[in-house]
Amino acid sequence: MTTYRELLARRNEFAIYSPEWKEIGDLIDAYVRAQILAGHMEFANMIVGDLGDIAEYGAYENDPEFKKEYDGYIEWFRNWNFDEYADELESFIEQ
Repeated sequence: MTTYRELLARRNEFAIYSPEWKEIGDLIDAYVRAQILAGHMEFANMIVGDLGDIAEYGAYENDPEFKKEYDGYIEWFRNWNFDEYADELESFIEQ
């Protein structure tokens, strides 16, 4: 989890959606997804919590890039049969 948090901190050094921000975001996604596929479900819980927190502040409705990332995780969780995590993400946007 330290690597995840370190990458988030590094990404925050750049303007949102800048090429550098997006590149680090891609690394974060790849790292987290690899951890989840390896059975480290605490990463799935962390992603759901982090994305859910941001969605609760209206980012899902107001930020097309965030919506794309959020929907991408829902789709990815469903694709890998982690439906409970996809369901939890969907519950945040239904509220």
